[in-house]
Amino acid sequence: MLRAINKSYHLSQLIPQFFFICLGMGGAFLYLFRLARGPHVTLKPSYSLHSFNKINTRFDNIYINYLMHYIIVSDSVDSY
Repeated sequence: MLRAINKSYHLSQLIPQFFFICLGMGGAFLYLFRLARGPHVTLKPSYSLHSFNKINTRFDNIYINYLMHYIIVSDSVDSY
């Protein structure tokens, strides 16, 4: 009987620790829930705020021209 009382006394000392652990986990869950409901989170591509998904083909041509120029210049440097 004394062992049971002694065990329950030690467990009662852990109650504040469990309380604060649960409080922190609850706060983290509420924070993640608030982030998930934000206006920047969307599954519809028409509402996407990422403008880099809507790049014009003109930029692709500029990149290809730059690559071709780099290849031509590097070939001419290697020939010296």
